[in-house]
Amino acid sequence: MAKPVANVPADARKAIEKAFPTIAKIKDASLREGVVKTWYMAWKESSYKRLEDAPMGVGRPEDSLLKHVNAVTGSAYAIGQQLQQVYGTKVNFDYVIAGALLHDVDKIVMYDGSGARATHSALSEKIVHGAYGGHLALLAGLPMDIVFIIMAHSPKVAVEPDSVEGQLICHADLAVARTPKVAAGKPKAGSSH
Repeated sequence: MAKPVANVPADARKAIEKAFPTIAKIKDASLREGVVKTWYMAWKESSYKRLEDAPMGVGRPEDSLLKHVNAVTGSAYAIGQQLQQVYGTKVNFDYVIAGALLHDVDKIVMYDGSGARATHSALSEKIVHGAYGGHLALLAGLPMDIVFIIMAHSPKVAVEPDSVEGQLICHADLAVARTPKVAAGKPKAGSSH
């Protein structure tokens, strides 16, 4: 199990910031640092040498975790901008970016990439998706609102996001995960969300 980290090594920080360029848009420095620390703890615990090698799920090697997370982040941000412009909805964009970047952070440890194909890790058999990501975010010192976004973003959990930012991420996540399958003529059943 992960332990809190005081500092992220420079090479790991550079790789995380390159993988998730919207980290730079987070204005709150402590929130930005918490996102980097959370990803670092998860990555360090995973079987993946490179972030780019982590899959979105078992049997989905063509769909990288990075591609998915970055698409969800951009989509949630864009929807938030529309709601703000059209309806005057107040949106904390730092929370949208941080929550979206971390919504699937635990997937890097939920899947084991040490073999020829990704398989479910022992952790994934014990903990529901989102719970371990929330735990890592707490260890990184992130606010409870971000932790809850991570833990409640999946429709497979019993609670629903209770914030504007959480709703944006939840729905952007579903759209990004399911729409390409529908476009390819594949049913949405079996989604990892």
